[in-house]
Amino acid sequence: MKDFSKIALIFPGQGSQYSGMGGDLYEKFPASRTVFDRANQILGYNLCHLCFDKDEKRSLEKFKTWLENVGDRLHLEFIGRLGTRILDQTRYSQPAIFTASVACYEAFRELLKERGLALDFYVTAGHSLGEYAALYAAGAIDLETGVRLVKARGEFMQSCGEEIGNAGLLSILSREKIGDIEVVCKSSKTYTALYNTDFQIVVGGFDDNLKNAKRVAEQMGLKAIPLKVSGPFHTYLMKPAAEKMETFIKKMDLRLARRPIIANTSAQGIVDPRHIAEELVSQIHNPILWKSCVDKMIASGVELFIEIGPGKVLTGMISKINPNVKFLNMEDKASMEKAIQELETYLS
Repeated sequence: MKDFSKIALIFPGQGSQYSGMGGDLYEKFPASRTVFDRANQILGYNLCHLCFDKDEKRSLEKFKTWLENVGDRLHLEFIGRLGTRILDQTRYSQPAIFTASVACYEAFRELLKERGLALDFYVTAGHSLGEYAALYAAGAIDLETGVRLVKARGEFMQSCGEEIGNAGLLSILSREKIGDIEVVCKSSKTYTALYNTDFQIVVGGFDDNLKNAKRVAEQMGLKAIPLKVSGPFHTYLMKPAAEKMETFIKKMDLRLARRPIIANTSAQGIVDPRHIAEELVSQIHNPILWKSCVDKMIASGVELFIEIGPGKVLTGMISKINPNVKFLNMEDKASMEKAIQELETYLS
């Protein structure tokens, strides 16, 4: 009989959002419904209208109607200036992904309890924004603290990106290991932002420098794709957002975690509130070392990764990092039930 000591829970970050996410959970699990309803109260706007409808235009109209009915001029003015899908806007996508991930986690616990199992795990981690859901799972923050933190984070990061105005991120990919990414960065004056796998690394910087980085990368036989984001996240340019977050976090209630969280910027396990606060500030303007985080968990004995939340981005990355480890993912009732069946087999 195996136990949970070889299991890691992992949570996705920004970019995993999609229209329709969370709707199935809200409809079928009381625990998920409680999470969304409480998040709506804390945020002051209705995530259900943003997330649940698979039709993007209809979802936006529902959200605008709701805002008009409650007289929320601030959000109406903001979305009136948007040229892209509202769920892709940082200030909305971050609370939405966090809430959907926590709602999925609570539904997972609910289903396991019905089958006589209590959820446990050895370690947890999240990719960038996903680190907040990992903190929730580890007991370091409660739902209200988490929602307030990601709301502030999303607003600080989007505002900072808009103030810079001419900077962003570039994803560099290859079928072979990329090798020394510094060749690209030094020649283009860009900076490593996310080291996801040896085959996919994201660099950030000013737009003109990113164009040069794209040219250099393509000359090296690499593929380079500009990302649709609102700023040069996880680079030194985001320091103003990090400073605002540092001030905001001082007001929040952070607790001793019951399980280690593998920190994005150091790939080390953290549990105490001081280190958690430092990490949440650091990861805004420093690179995300996701590959190192996964390597650390595997080296510590993790055999099974369970991705909880929208999409399958992280399990896709893990399959590239180490194809020998097992992984499951869950984002709705069907995938959750399938994952639990496989988990029961793994534990037996």
